[in-house]
Amino acid sequence: MAKGRSEEKNLSALRKLFDALDVFNIRNAISHPNRPFHPSYWYRIAAIATDPSVDKLQFRKVTRAFMDAEEGKLASPPETWMNAPIWSLPSNLPEQFDHDITGLIARQREIDELNKLIRNERLNLIAIVAPGGTGKTALLLHALQEIVLSPQSTEWVDRILYFSSKTEVLTSEGIINQNSITATIDGIRSSISETLEEQEGLDNLSFEDVCREFSSQRILLCLDNLETILRDEPEQFDFFYRELPREWRVVVTSRVSVNSATVMPLNALSMSGAKALAWNYLSKRGGERVGEAELEILAKTCDMNPLAIRLTVDGFIAGKRSLSEMQTLAKQQVIEFSYRNLIDALSSTVHELLECLFVASEPVSRTVACTLLKKDLDEISEAFNRVRGTSLITRTSGQAEERYTLSSSIRDFLVVRPINLNARNAVQEELRKTKQLVSEIAKQNFNPLEREYIPESTPDSIKVVAADALKIWKRSNSTTEQLFNALERVRQSTRLQNHSLLHRVLGLIFLRLNDRTSGKQELRTAFSGDPVDVAAGLVLSLELRKDQDLHEGFLIAKQLIDSGWSDPDRSNPYNAGFLIQNYYLPLIWQGETERVIDDTHDWRTKGAVRGTLGTMRAKAFRQSLDAERNSDVIQNTLCQAIEVLDEVFDLMGMLAYKLPKG
Repeated sequence: MAKGRSEEKNLSALRKLFDALDVFNIRNAISHPNRPFHPSYWYRIAAIATDPSVDKLQFRKVTRAFMDAEEGKLASPPETWMNAPIWSLPSNLPEQFDHDITGLIARQREIDELNKLIRNERLNLIAIVAPGGTGKTALLLHALQEIVLSPQSTEWVDRILYFSSKTEVLTSEGIINQNSITATIDGIRSSISETLEEQEGLDNLSFEDVCREFSSQRILLCLDNLETILRDEPEQFDFFYRELPREWRVVVTSRVSVNSATVMPLNALSMSGAKALAWNYLSKRGGERVGEAELEILAKTCDMNPLAIRLTVDGFIAGKRSLSEMQTLAKQQVIEFSYRNLIDALSSTVHELLECLFVASEPVSRTVACTLLKKDLDEISEAFNRVRGTSLITRTSGQAEERYTLSSSIRDFLVVRPINLNARNAVQEELRKTKQLVSEIAKQNFNPLEREYIPESTPDSIKVVAADALKIWKRSNSTTEQLFNALERVRQSTRLQNHSLLHRVLGLIFLRLNDRTSGKQELRTAFSGDPVDVAAGLVLSLELRKDQDLHEGFLIAKQLIDSGWSDPDRSNPYNAGFLIQNYYLPLIWQGETERVIDDTHDWRTKGAVRGTLGTMRAKAFRQSLDAERNSDVIQNTLCQAIEVLDEVFDLMGMLAYKLPKG
């Protein structure tokens, strides 16, 4: 209304000052008698009351009120002012929060993260996922309260609707069941309709009417404690979510993950945060102060779980038990409360995975879980995805492949409440077999050029997969189905760990299945992988020679020879001889016989591989005569070849040396 008038400049200056001093939040704060009035509020309002713009606009009542306040003359504000609605978005948030006693402690980072997610208009479904008692509801309500009381929120949201599906509450007296109309999807639908009817003064709105009439409003729908619905009506929730208007966005809290949601896991408090909560709660409840050491013990015993800490303090103040007794009792109660419904809502495969993590003495990767549970990668990956956002498991860093362990609380739960003893026993047996197999592999004396060689540095999970597959590959009576099953197990391992040993094994199995193209490609990958697999290179050079890919086969063999693998002391006489063949035969067949003859002039001095080198020399002499027409040259060259072979037989014996078979 002031636009274009003389007052516009001064009103604009006041508005900027209001925004800078956050006066709207001061207005909201003093409208709640139970909230503390911070001294800074006086001085911020005083700055406005004494601003020159007030005089220029002739706001004499403001000036008079300031002067009265300076002289200590404070009068009640006008009744109309007190009854006027405070600045806030339309919402149905509860007036009192469970965490009002202490406020939200040590959660600023999580508040910032949640605010960032909620304000991201591209995220239509957000899930705060954690076990019971971790503070999901407190975190959400705190964030929503800030949104409701912030004038800037109107830039991205028009209304907030909040509903809780909580059906039980854990107190120091135990678990108390409570009825909740919003414990079902139909109940949520009807509650949304009733709330909007009340807020807008409407009658007889069906849920379909709501979706139509409020389709253009940017409504933030918050569903608290949704795990019961997700457990009992997962498909119903998916249908409900799809029928909501496009402009609506949904935030849920749950002990279980939500399909298609952006998940924000909520961990336990830090040690400092847990101690601060315990100290504040004790103080606010009128309890005796305890020392720093006792606070730390309390926090540790309660696993830094806010609910366990509050229950411990409640029971202690009530005089029911000592502090140490209440710590143990509260922890047991929270564990049962936190995980009972959560675990019941998870699939049988997830149950098996949890038992697997329980049994394992070290962090478990998806590859290891596949092996121990005898399940394919897709099943295991889905199981990990289901629990990764629940705080049931913890990721360990510094590994090439993701590895996970159980959180300490769920481990305590599984100690007293196994969820699948058959799976637990089966995993224990597989672990025993795995250790035995790894021990057997360590005793094997294979040379690095052997097809069955498994490097000592290979992770145990890969050793087991490779060793099992190599056993099937080596057996002459293995069926096509057995080979194919082994192939699939190795394949799924390569999807998680791109180790050259796995590619060598794949190459060998493909060759057994007569898929030479895939076999050679896998061997190439192994030979160029990390670590470089020299055994794969030796096999690859042979297979390329068989297929008359002479140049590539020669280059592969040359790489191995340049790396010193033709030394029989480094490999062994058989493998060194095998490599020498793969190097010289392509040269001979490509007509480079003179090069072979020159290279092998000192063959007699080469110890254990002199028989192979002598034979290659004799073969080069023979091959050099293919285009020769001069009978004298032919006769002389053949004599040289025969002399070399005679000498080989004299030195090595007729049967002491035999060319390795391809």
